[in-house]
Amino acid sequence: MITYSPGKWSVGFAFSLNGSVFPKAFAWACPCSILSMGLHRWFRFSPELLAQMGAGDTGANVLAGFTFILGFLVVFRSQTAYARWWEGGTLLQQLRGEWFNAFSNLMAFCNNAPERQHEVLEFQHRLVRLVSLLYCAAIQQVSTMENKNYEIIDIRDFNHDSLQFLMGAHDRCEVCLQWIQRLIGEANDTQVIKVAPPILSRVYNQLGNGIVNLNNARKITEFPIPFPLAQMITFMLLFHWGITAFVCAASVKTTFWSGLISFIVVFSFWSINYIAVELEQPFGDDANDLPLHDMQEDLNLSLGTLLQKQAQVPPTFNFKEEHKLLLMSREGIDELMREHAQTSPTIGIRTNSMDFREQHLAGPPSPRDVCFNFGTSHDDVHEHDPSVVARKHTHGPFTELGEQLNAMPPMLHVTSTGDLNSSSSNSSGNRMHQCSGSGKPAPQLIPTTRANSSPSSQHAEYGPSCTCEPEFCTCKRPPSLGTVRRPGWSPRTGKHANAVVCPSDKPQMDASAATLMTPSTRSNGSAITTVTLTI
Repeated sequence: MITYSPGKWSVGFAFSLNGSVFPKAFAWACPCSILSMGLHRWFRFSPELLAQMGAGDTGANVLAGFTFILGFLVVFRSQTAYARWWEGGTLLQQLRGEWFNAFSNLMAFCNNAPERQHEVLEFQHRLVRLVSLLYCAAIQQVSTMENKNYEIIDIRDFNHDSLQFLMGAHDRCEVCLQWIQRLIGEANDTQVIKVAPPILSRVYNQLGNGIVNLNNARKITEFPIPFPLAQMITFMLLFHWGITAFVCAASVKTTFWSGLISFIVVFSFWSINYIAVELEQPFGDDANDLPLHDMQEDLNLSLGTLLQKQAQVPPTFNFKEEHKLLLMSREGIDELMREHAQTSPTIGIRTNSMDFREQHLAGPPSPRDVCFNFGTSHDDVHEHDPSVVARKHTHGPFTELGEQLNAMPPMLHVTSTGDLNSSSSNSSGNRMHQCSGSGKPAPQLIPTTRANSSPSSQHAEYGPSCTCEPEFCTCKRPPSLGTVRRPGWSPRTGKHANAVVCPSDKPQMDASAATLMTPSTRSNGSAITTVTLTI
């Protein structure tokens, strides 16, 4: 089938010869025009012969009646041919819609139980191949092409005995339909598809409607235009071809107009007739016939799309209160995703995710990193949090990574204010009884000032109670108590110091275990909390 664009003035496309009937009509009109001009010159050199050719008014009336009948038959044939062409395309599309809808329903009815996933997957792949084979067999029945090798989904792993039986079957389409119906019944018995019987019956109705549409399409191929009608129209056109040349030569005064008029009349009648012949059989190889190969490939692509996991699971929806307003927008999917790609480049998301992995998965951070985030704002703390990145880029390709990192178990931020291995720490027994999380302000080691930080930024970052020295900064601001270990918890060793209950009901730090204490991090998905242990 030829696809074309009329253009602005709907004129330029008319000069294309691809699929045009003009060359065939020209082959009849040009000889008629030449004959008419030759007869005209002959009649002008023989006046007595021209006088004998005069038919009078009666002959003109008879010729006018003949032309009217011929015109009516030609137009009637062209209208019938177009109706057949349009009905053929409509029936095949209805056929495709019925069978594809049945396939889509069966995919939706599949059992979601984890222990049935292998059986469901096998059923889906058997079904998709049988539906593709069914549509191919249907097109082969109505097609009048020489090449009937239409594209189907691979069927090499089917039972060869069954395929051999299909080759010799009287009607392959009916056999494929029977196979599909039997496959549905077996899947229903084994709970591969899980649906109520009344709803499943709709699938059988759709398969039956498709086979009815196929039989209606077969009548277009098997029942051509009646032979007497086509024969009569052809003989009348041939007679009209000859009589037009004589009439124009005898009645028109100039040779040029005699040839031109005869050319136009013959060209018009034969063009309409060839249009009818072109459209009478819409399932053939002609340029204006229906694109059967493309229709088969289109169905295969649609079937393959439903096999993908994303097509079998409806998209999630982040419901908000503002959605109750049902706001309208002319922004479609293409514009939305294009805007999303411009505002959230992929490299930016990847960098943030990798930064978070380096900070929270590669190992415990240094006191410099912990202290540097002490006085930051809420937005700054979330800058490298993948849960926030994933919420900002819900449709991005790294949403799954953000969800995985957001599900990390919480870990405790610990900043030591002294060297636990030093003698000063071991000799200060009184300070060992000052419990972590008591709410008392304690000095905290803060890294030296960044080279690119200005005094104003330092003040905003550390707060007014921080004092910076050449080697470190001491901050007097009390830490948050949201993640402090409570008294009475079971002792643990490793990344956290042991917390035991002392006689005064205060947690006491075990010095032997405290030597193993190293800073670690905690992410609760929304903020990073810093805890200072004063020992």
